[in-house]
Amino acid sequence: MVLAPSPWPSWLPVPALLAWLEPLWARASGLAGPWAREALRWAERHSGVPTIVLVAVLLVVGYRVFKRTLRFALEVCVVVAVLGLLVHLGVVRF
Repeated sequence: MVLAPSPWPSWLPVPALLAWLEPLWARASGLAGPWAREALRWAERHSGVPTIVLVAVLLVVGYRVFKRTLRFALEVCVVVAVLGLLVHLGVVRF
């Protein structure tokens, strides 16, 4: 059997990084699952709003927060890149 070449550069230890992140992800998802389920049940009991509506609202709000956070992170990266270029060209000195 002929193995395909790795899509990752040789200097990037992707399998090692994934092996390091896997236990963290398993632990985080194991902790969040029961807690989130109980929180949704509590909110449904005390507000009278069905769980499906609560989940839909949480998904929409989470998506909007994610979009804003991503946009802000992109703006910060652009500003840092422009400042780095200006410092490299000697226009700005710190």
